[in-house]
Amino acid sequence: ASGRLAAVTDGHSGGLRYPKYIYSDDYGLTWSAGVTITWGFLSGYAYANDVIELANGYLIASADGKDSAGGVTYLRWSRSTDGGATWAALSSISAIGGFNTVEQRNAILDNGNVFTVFHTEDGVPTDYYRALSTDSCATWGAPVLVTAGNSFNRQGLTHFQNDNLIIGVNRYSPFDWTYREAEDGGTVFNGPTSL
Repeated sequence: ASGRLAAVTDGHSGGLRYPKYIYSDDYGLTWSAGVTITWGFLSGYAYANDVIELANGYLIASADGKDSAGGVTYLRWSRSTDGGATWAALSSISAIGGFNTVEQRNAILDNGNVFTVFHTEDGVPTDYYRALSTDSCATWGAPVLVTAGNSFNRQGLTHFQNDNLIIGVNRYSPFDWTYREAEDGGTVFNGPTSL
């Protein structure tokens, strides 16, 4: 709301990743020092995804990471109530069917609920899912399959007015970018439409 640009970085160190919060108050010309985010993952095994600002000014960061050495990868959210100076781990979405859940993207709906989309890592093809939090990411509803197959990954999520949502994903077979749109806050998605 202030015009500050906020981001999360991987914070790579010695082959491990320690996601950090950074910000810029000059349109990205310079950036703050990184603040390590508390997640609850196995230390050093987390990949930062995004950061959003709630209506009350709280920041919510998201990442996927491992529960233990050699264990499954799952999704977590962390919250800062002081502008990013400190962070506290919140909720998680665990593996689905024993497969890693990764690369979530988040959007705040008009009513303040948080919508997320992510995909599984179950070889080829992968599936992608949506979920909804009605309590600022403290908990999540059950994940709902958006579509299965076609090796989706690195999806993007955009929220427009009136709760129109667009999910864009790349797929490997055939390789292209597709998108699906929902005009009801992410309950029913049309498409896919190939770009």
